Amino acid sequence: MNFLPDVKLTNVVSGHHVHGALTVEEFELQYGAIPLGEKDIKHSILVIKINKLYRRGIGPSELYDRVRGFWNASLQSIRTRNVKYVFAVYHGLIVAVYQPDEWHYGYEMIDAPQKDLLKAEDYERLKHRVYFICKDYNELDEEGQFYLYKTIENLKVNQSAQNPITYLSPKAES
Repeated sequence: MNFLPDVKLTNVVSGHHVHGALTVEEFELQYGAIPLGEKDIKHSILVIKINKLYRRGIGPSELYDRVRGFWNASLQSIRTRNVKYVFAVYHGLIVAVYQPDEWHYGYEMIDAPQKDLLKAEDYERLKHRVYFICKDYNELDEEGQFYLYKTIENLKVNQSAQNPITYLSPKAES
């Protein structure tokens, strides 16, 4: 007996996991990505999870501006680790690789990301966070190209941490 004759039930919850259909290229990138292993890490890398910042169809300049800052990290740690590349990671997939030329604290505001969108109260909050600058973010050397569109899901990266950044370092050969 059906007490609600005009109601059709489904398991779909409005707003949850509804992203639209993937193109063939997007499907292949997301689900056919080659896993990056610990042995593949040849450089010191800063990984930035951009799950909330990324959207389908985002242009290269907007993606660069979103990824490059402002992050709760230390310039001393970045310099000590000699970070060569920054990975922009969307649900485990490396969607962009950058090779920073400069790193700055927020209070410096030298070519700061999205500077025109910042309000006066943002400056105080962001002053001790870091951002980077690439003189040509569209250019990437061959070593950086190697990492692009691979997945880091098999690496021991703290995926559940609230801080969206983490570091990867080459393993010492024994």
